Amino acid sequence: MFALFGVSIGFEKSMPGVEIFSLAVIVIFPIISGILALIIGAIAALLYNAFASRIGGIEIELGNK
Repeated sequence: MFALFGVSIGFEKSMPGVEIFSLAVIVIFPIISGILALIIGAIAALLYNAFASRIGGIEIELGNK
């Protein structure tokens, strides 16, 4: 939404480069967010598995006894 706002201001005020930057942000930011989420998720899983093997992990019981 902010990128589209930037595009409209760039066209209105005839600021060179603002339109291209705003449109590139629409494409680049989701890709960067996805890559960072993948890396952080992998690090979190690695840390959880390292600590769970030493501590014993989390045990959840879902049935009645």
